[in-house]
Order: sequence, then structure tokens, then C-alpha cells
Amino acid sequence: MLAYQPRRVVLSRDTGSYAGSQAALLGEELLAQHNFRDAEAAFRIALKTDPDNPALVMALADVFLVAEDTDQARQGYRRAVELAPGFAWAHNGVGLAADNYDDAEASFRRAVEFDPDNPVYRANLGWALYHLGLRAEAVATFLQVLEERPGDLGFAQALASILAEDEHYGEAEYCLRAALDQVEDKPEIDEQAWYMYRLRAFEQAEKIFRKRRHFDYDLAAAYAMHGRLALAAGRAPVAVVSLKRAVSLSPRSESFHLDLAHALQRAGQAYVADAARTRAGQMRRARKRSPDQLAAWAEGEVSKARAASEPGITAVQAPSRAA
Repeated sequence: MLAYQPRRVVLSRDTGSYAGSQAALLGEELLAQHNFRDAEAAFRIALKTDPDNPALVMALADVFLVAEDTDQARQGYRRAVELAPGFAWAHNGVGLAADNYDDAEASFRRAVEFDPDNPVYRANLGWALYHLGLRAEAVATFLQVLEERPGDLGFAQALASILAEDEHYGEAEYCLRAALDQVEDKPEIDEQAWYMYRLRAFEQAEKIFRKRRHFDYDLAAAYAMHGRLALAAGRAPVAVVSLKRAVSLSPRSESFHLDLAHALQRAGQAYVADAARTRAGQMRRARKRSPDQLAAWAEGEVSKARAASEPGITAVQAPSRAA
């Protein structure tokens, strides 16, 4: 499966009035928080001040798109095309809300024609080409956008996933590794944390992970994908490093611990692999908690985080639960 989702483009939401502009800014903030109802209301207020502003029409359509109401999103994007037929972002929006890959491909092509230097429009076109079975064209498209944005993990993951489907694991691993090399703040492999992990002192290991840097699931997923590709390419030690980084960035992911266990086993580190499987099992059981148990666990986690960062705070112990 292609590891890429078409991207929307955030435009300037300036209007002819101060009140309208402020409402549009508020709408953008609310949309980023996935507060769809209030975001819709804010953009409708902005549209009252400037009803034929295509950027605001697009903004309201974006709300429906992110809320997965593609019918209303499609109507909004088509209205934006009517208002601004020569603007690439309007055609890109129609492609995002298209109900079939042929229409999506046609709209993304028009976006590229109007703005050929925008890598997002070309990557979106590559997504449509892939789903239409035009894999060679899709690969060529993602190669081009990666030349311009070598550190874009989304583009790199897309190309790597296509190459992996064709069992070109070495090329896929190299492609994603090159993008990950561009990450400025790489998570370090903390030996103290991994010593605690090896001893199955997982909470202490996680506490060290948290002190080193903030958790980041998206970056963790990229490292996990690289680890799986490296393992498929026969590079188990490289896979272990990437998967340890994935776990340190998202230590509550069952799948990352399982992937790490496989890599460690292949690398001849059976004891640590068993620890990783143990932690994966704990994460799996944690997902089966009742709402009350989950709420109590979350309260305990917040309390522990505060106790670790604020002297004088005592952590609240969550009720124990039988495995």
C-alpha cells in the first residue's frame, strides 16, 4: 500500500475586512485542532464579509474534507474553481475530494499545469498515477519531488513503499534512509534507557526516553518503516538502530515493539528480543482496558509526568489490573 496521502495547501485567508480576516484565522486554528463544527462556523462568518473570495470558499471546503464529508468538500472546491479557474490550488482541492482516481488524476494534472514548480501538486499526481496502475510514472514523479525536497519524509515513504512492493528492498531502504539523514534532531540511542529496557524496567526506560526529547509518532513511524525495510534487505543491525529510535519516539506502540523484537532476533539478541515481545504484550493488554480503567491509567500517567518534571509533586498510583 502506498505510504502517502494527498496533501492540501493552506492559503492566505485575507479578506476585505478586519473582522473577516480574524474569523478566518480562528477557523484555521480550530481546523488544526479538528474542531470541525466551530471551524465551519468561523469560516462562514468570514465568508459573510467576502462571499466570493475563493480562498475562503476553499477554507470551508477544507473543513469538510478533513471531517471526511467529501460531498460537501467537492462542492466547495468546484465553487472555488469557478471563482478562480486559473489557480492551481483550486484544482488541487477538486482532486482531493474526487470520488474516483481518474477524476483525481485529471484535477492534479491541471494543478501541475498551472503551477509546475509546486512539489505537493506533483506528489498528489504521483499518488493518483499509482492508484491507476501507472507505477513507473508514479515512481518517476516521486523521484522528481524528492530531488527538490530530499528531506521530505512523506515523499520518501511514498517512493520507498512502491519500491518495496516490487521487492526492491535495498533501494527502498536507501531512499528512506537518505531522507531520515536530513532530520536535524535525530533521537539518540540512550544506552542507559536500553539497559533498563533489557531488564524489563520499561517504565524507567520510558522516563529516560521522555527526558531526552518529546515523543513524535510521525517520525517514529518513518523510522519503523525504515527498520522493516532494512530487515527485508538483510541489514538486521541497521534495522535494530532505526526500530530503537521508533520505540524511543513512541514507546506505547505495540507494533513498534514487535518490529523491534523481530529485528533483535535476527541480529542475534534473543534476550532483548524477548523483552520487546513482553512490552508489546503489555501494550496489547492495555488496549483492552475498560473506559474507567483507561481513565485511571491516564490520570496516573499525567501524574507521573508531573512528578518527574515538577519537584514536590507526588505521583498518583493508578489501580492495578490483573494481566
